[in-house]
Amino acid sequence: MITVDGNRVRVETETLSAVVEHGWLTSLVNKATGEQLVEPFDIEEESAVTLVYRGNETVRVDGQRTGGVHARLLSDSRAEVRFHSWDGDGVMEITEDPETGDLVVEPSAYSGRPGVAGCRWTLRGIRSDLELVAPLWQGMKVAIDDPINRGACRPWPAHWEAGFAILQGNEGGFWVHCRDDGFRYKSLTFGGSADPRALSFGADAHGPIDANLSAGGVAWRINVHQGDWRVPAAVYRDWLWETYDLDAEKTRRAEWVADLTMAVSWCPTDPDVLDAIATRVDPRRVLLHLSDWRTDGYDQNYPTYDASADARAFVAKCHQMGFRVAPHFNALEVDPSNPAYPLFRDFRVWIDAVHALAEKSPGFVWRYEGEKTDAGYIQADPAEPLLMGNLSVWERADDLHRFTFSGAHAEMMKGRKKWFEKMDQPYSVFWTQLASAPFPEVKQGLSRLYCLRALGDTEKAFGTNFLKREGIEVKR
Repeated sequence: MITVDGNRVRVETETLSAVVEHGWLTSLVNKATGEQLVEPFDIEEESAVTLVYRGNETVRVDGQRTGGVHARLLSDSRAEVRFHSWDGDGVMEITEDPETGDLVVEPSAYSGRPGVAGCRWTLRGIRSDLELVAPLWQGMKVAIDDPINRGACRPWPAHWEAGFAILQGNEGGFWVHCRDDGFRYKSLTFGGSADPRALSFGADAHGPIDANLSAGGVAWRINVHQGDWRVPAAVYRDWLWETYDLDAEKTRRAEWVADLTMAVSWCPTDPDVLDAIATRVDPRRVLLHLSDWRTDGYDQNYPTYDASADARAFVAKCHQMGFRVAPHFNALEVDPSNPAYPLFRDFRVWIDAVHALAEKSPGFVWRYEGEKTDAGYIQADPAEPLLMGNLSVWERADDLHRFTFSGAHAEMMKGRKKWFEKMDQPYSVFWTQLASAPFPEVKQGLSRLYCLRALGDTEKAFGTNFLKREGIEVKR
């Protein structure tokens, strides 16, 4: 149940009682124990929701100079807090999840000043006895204001490896997490100007950010727990396991994975390390994550993957002793210093503009905007990782033809030989459907493409020869 009294939003779920005031979580009570988990603080000192720019510059949106903060009730399970200020505006949606008892807050902010890099929601007043347990560098339990994190912004997934943070006391505590299955960039930031124990949960914008005016859209879930940190961690693990169907993935594991008892991250290529580990653990039960194995430095000159002489000797000794080795790869990166970079740069710059142009073109109906690669295309079939796709619906074939072979898209196509290998089989497919039919799914488009490859033109799937028969000239 959610109620609103002025700018104070009260939330009652099966597990907790909470108060959100001016966007701040000012009270959080565990109903089972009666524990208050948030201590009093001055809500006027800082803004609960901030815009973030380059260099970690933060901008308040709480009407400090002009404007204000206003809460309103939308239903008995949903409220909204609106922020208006000179420098930007924001909105926070507050809901309850009746299945989990979670309090859910989803902040977003926007401004007329371009360059927005993110939107943060800050948690203050965390009870002084609570420590942080979080998946930072494979797991960390520390004081929230410990120097190792003080003032730092830990981005997901590079440093903050899963989207949750647990605030743990002697017999319980509370935790914040997100159930994001869309790979949205996010971050965990430590400390604030008024509270070194503050934690800020960020929704980071996708680049390039030079012209970006807004950020947000990540829903943060808050709930209480009893017992140690393993209780909420198990809840997150179970959600992750089900969401990504990890039972199916587990069947693909090699049998030796079940025998592992130790893993070493960022293992140096020093043979003495292997001898030292072998005195304590059976090497056959150890997995080594090897980062410094290429002729180039760490994270430099991708996608060049040439092993150094030292790394070859180190891996040979690993195999001799029975260690398992996982070389470090950044498969999706192309370093700007790599000679291949100019071949991809223009394609990445063009793609967003061309998609926007398509949506404004005559005859355009719909374009798939679900899960995509970093380049903005669909990777439809894991068995063909180099096959990139696009899926769209147009009113008429000549509308699609006119868009494809004119304007910016035609200019982009002139460079396709730089970006793509020539294919000896059909790589585009067309079909017709009723205007009232639901929009197609990716697997449907892939199935029709394979049908065209196997059977040629049919009523179910046809290629550019059909367009020629319709009197539409197809340029190549």
